[in-house]
Amino acid sequence: MGKYALIIVGALIFSVLTYSYALKNALFQTNVRSVQSYSQNQAHNIAQSAAMIAINDIRNDTNSDFHPAINQTYVFPGADQYTSWGDVHGEYHIEVTNQADTLLNLFSTGKFEDTIYRVNVGLSKGSTSWNPIIDQ
Repeated sequence: MGKYALIIVGALIFSVLTYSYALKNALFQTNVRSVQSYSQNQAHNIAQSAAMIAINDIRNDTNSDFHPAINQTYVFPGADQYTSWGDVHGEYHIEVTNQADTLLNLFSTGKFEDTIYRVNVGLSKGSTSWNPIIDQ
């Protein structure tokens, strides 16, 4: 009887150790996914916010820097460079291309830690001004 009891106790200890190791791994993976999701959401928010700032500037200021000349591209802050946005602890980059003065293509890139998210907005010119339907 003592021999079998030792085997049963050994099997129970082995199963408890295996279960605790698997539980620890599952918890660690959940934390990793949570951090990755936060980084993606933050990069997404930065890109969308920078795009909205540029759109509002284009709509409200006729001499906006974000409105390049016909068939030209405006890049802020420069090619392959990012500007720090201290309030959200991230960076952004904006490019605006004027296509024949009928379509503005705005590319906004948000960067948070090592995660990058890119937003593309097209603005078509109405009768006299750039008036996009923002909620779409």
